[in-house]
Amino acid sequence: MPEGEPELLCWSMDNAILLSPVDVLDYLVQLPLPHEVPPGFIVGSDLRFWQQAAMLAMNCLVEQRYIPALEQAGTRLLAFWQPEPDVDLLAQMSANMPPVCRAAATTPADAPQPDDLLANFLRTIVDT
Repeated sequence: MPEGEPELLCWSMDNAILLSPVDVLDYLVQLPLPHEVPPGFIVGSDLRFWQQAAMLAMNCLVEQRYIPALEQAGTRLLAFWQPEPDVDLLAQMSANMPPVCRAAATTPADAPQPDDLLANFLRTIVDT
């Protein structure tokens, strides 16, 4: 295994499955928790991270930690529900996001920043 800090590199996939936000949430909340993983079943650090992000989104919904918001898109205003999770937890999760979570980009330089990616995920789930 190479030494040093992890870094994003270019790679490609021939096939992918696109899921709706509802299907993503359903999938992530049904994954086994770390202490429930059956033998031979491995959940990678990226999937485990998104599972935790899904749980955070669910907590925002259950605890009613979201507010109505508007965003300007050209000459239009878009309304959405803005999640309001604990800012310290959000910062901690962003700081600990596995690099592979940011890998769906054309080039490593185009990869979204962890805090932007997590905020977008939470907004999409809460607003769906």
